[in-house]
Amino acid sequence: MAVFLQLVYDSRVMKRILFSSLCILVFGYGSVFAQDAWKEFVSGTKLYTVKMPNEPTETIQPFRVGFDRLLQSANTTSLIEGEEPQSYSVVVDQTLGPKLENDDKNLLVTRMLDRYERYYKQQGGMLRDRNDVASNDFYMGEITLSYVDPKTQDKQDVRARVTITDNSAFQQIAIGPDGSAFSMQNKEFFDSFHALKSSRTEDPGEKEWREIESPFQMFKLEVPPVQPPYVMDAPSIEHGDKIEVIAQVFTDPVWQQKLLYKVYGYRFETNLTTQNVQQVMAKNHIRKHGRDPYQLQFGQSFPGGTPSLEVTYQIRPPEGYPSIDTVRLRAMYLDNTMVVQEVMGPQTLVQSEFMRNTYDLIDFSPKQAAKKQIVDTLEGMMEQRN
Repeated sequence: MAVFLQLVYDSRVMKRILFSSLCILVFGYGSVFAQDAWKEFVSGTKLYTVKMPNEPTETIQPFRVGFDRLLQSANTTSLIEGEEPQSYSVVVDQTLGPKLENDDKNLLVTRMLDRYERYYKQQGGMLRDRNDVASNDFYMGEITLSYVDPKTQDKQDVRARVTITDNSAFQQIAIGPDGSAFSMQNKEFFDSFHALKSSRTEDPGEKEWREIESPFQMFKLEVPPVQPPYVMDAPSIEHGDKIEVIAQVFTDPVWQQKLLYKVYGYRFETNLTTQNVQQVMAKNHIRKHGRDPYQLQFGQSFPGGTPSLEVTYQIRPPEGYPSIDTVRLRAMYLDNTMVVQEVMGPQTLVQSEFMRNTYDLIDFSPKQAAKKQIVDTLEGMMEQRN
């Protein structure tokens, strides 16, 4: 559980801002800005266009969520060199969850602007302006701050605009010398931005998930590659004599929330019934979340002829982790083997299409597990004799 409860704020955007600030220092002397260096930039994500100076550099991180569906996270940066250098950046992320409703969009704009304000005030900065930006199609907000660069002691302006569409969050960031926040160049950058309504890219050949087998050979599971910001680490795998666990953490970069996904394999000495499967789910899962299993409604099904029990319930968020409020459990069992899939997270993400698809990427193999258990038992007996 410890690995799952390390829900640390993802500061990718703020790190990018710091990088832009450092670039301003590094490129402090060079060619004078020329107006004709500005041109329309079409993002490789096909999610937006914007006018930027010189030759922007774009980094795209796609994340597969279906056979022909990708989500995309990208960062684009462009620099103006000179005695008063300036940096321009666009950050785009897409949510793992469902389509964003209007209330969600308003909330996300507020949260993102809060993040900027909090970050720069921690650096000794000062808020200059913050407001909504009128738009017919999207929800937008803007913030302007100033701070003193600790190395050069020069005053810098930061202007950022957040745009939220049905499934994407865009952040435009301009950093430059004092008084540059509302320059003609900045006006060109902010006013030329156009978010496209294309939400996902179809590309079946992009970064496939891979199959791994559990230590007991009880199940095979498809897991994604390490792909920031959606997947920061490879899955962890642990096992003892009777229990095995494969754990994976997914991150939604728009909501800054996590899905904590675990798959447990259990093997017993006797065959299982529906009643004792419920008992295991209650003892090892439901009660540890502070819920009474007798107050929950279990659903039963037989996918592929294999009995399955499932339940979804609300929990009190752990202290310091307010977004974790929902748990979904699904148990598959046959003979003396049992697999339990468990996901914890915000309700919208736990019940999202992405998580439903992920739950189906498992192959339960009770016969193979029985053979493996016999082998492990014989090996254990041999070790005791020796």
